[in-house]
Amino acid sequence: MSRVFRGTRLRVGTRGSALALHQATLVRAALERKFSALAVETVIIRTSGDRIRGPLTEEGGKGLFVKEIEAALLRGRIDVAVHSLKDMPAELPRGLAIAGALRRADPRDALVSRCGKPLRRLPASPRIGTGSPRRAALLKSLRPDAVILPLRGNVPTRIARLSGPAKPGALDAAVLACAGIERLGFGDRIAERFPVRSFVPAPGQGLVVMECRNRDRAVRRMLRAVTHPASWTEARAERAFLERIGGDCRLPLGGLARIRGRRITMRAFLEAADGSLARAALAGDARFPERLGRALEAGLRKAGR
Repeated sequence: MSRVFRGTRLRVGTRGSALALHQATLVRAALERKFSALAVETVIIRTSGDRIRGPLTEEGGKGLFVKEIEAALLRGRIDVAVHSLKDMPAELPRGLAIAGALRRADPRDALVSRCGKPLRRLPASPRIGTGSPRRAALLKSLRPDAVILPLRGNVPTRIARLSGPAKPGALDAAVLACAGIERLGFGDRIAERFPVRSFVPAPGQGLVVMECRNRDRAVRRMLRAVTHPASWTEARAERAFLERIGGDCRLPLGGLARIRGRRITMRAFLEAADGSLARAALAGDARFPERLGRALEAGLRKAGR
């Protein structure tokens, strides 16, 4: 296979945040290890999500972090797009496909607190920052007295909001993804990793995926060659769940699949209009992850009635 791609120049598109660049570097390194003669170029693309400062739920959802990158892919400006899977909407533009995934990082959510204490030991009515309806719903289920405040920005910016002496009105804590915190070297700031049974992650959390044009079969084969099989299976199950339920960042829901040998297990939750949380879990044959994702969506809808 490496002979086929000898001398090939591959352009990889990404956002310009520290985390996005780190993820693109992971993809670049994986490709260059597999194909020693491959020249990989990183192309930075600024997205609508990078420019908007208000809540994403009011501006169009998580697609704001990917649409300009996907447009560059469709125009031929880049050959591969690198994304955090959780940032991708349920539907892809026509002509594009997610072609593979790197090994998954820790999919859990983490609490970063100013005092270094876990959620249960924070003071009464703790002020906790997040821009995610999913995290807000789960936080309220664990700490009904919590005051949830909007928080956006890249990982270093959000962690900086929790450093130094507290001023009046300052945040006591924030919830971020373990994967992003650790990839950028802030693991020592994690006060608590939430168990997935009580704090179900977003579909795709911890997964770095590679998107390309459907017609580029050579590129698809290349990306498949650097794909981690178990992570890819989990990604397929979670995407099937998300596609069936029609979810995006405006819907308070979570879904996580995990491979255990030849079996795949998946759990999910959805916040109902009355604020209650419907939960469901299923297990199935790892050869058919999409089947499990679709079945879990049906089970979750049933549980929420």
